Amino acid sequence: MIRDSEAGKADDCHIAYCGLDCKVCPAFLFTRTGDEFGLEETAKRWSEASGERIDSRSIACDGCKSSSSRKNIYCARCPIATCAKRKGYETCAECKEFPCPTLASHPAFDSEARSNLEKLRKGNGEAV
Repeated sequence: MIRDSEAGKADDCHIAYCGLDCKVCPAFLFTRTGDEFGLEETAKRWSEASGERIDSRSIACDGCKSSSSRKNIYCARCPIATCAKRKGYETCAECKEFPCPTLASHPAFDSEARSNLEKLRKGNGEAV
């Protein structure tokens, strides 16, 4: 069983660099609760959607900004996170190039991610 205590406490910041809310991500939620079945079912759905073989261990995630090395396969190789970290930003909302082509082409950018980043840019406090 995967347990939260294996990786330490996940960081408090739940808005990912791209604007997604880690608190609603099934990989994050099932990792936090140690729900192996939930991780397996999520891996199946993500495999079908992406055409890649994804196993439950590769999506176990403590959050995009967690100090843990346990990040799901997508977050671990995310060019958006890499860019934001390189620039020293907490989220892409801080970037003068917002929204850059990399962010705008992200599959989730037209969802709540864009709204979260726009709220942060406007200084309306906490996103979501």
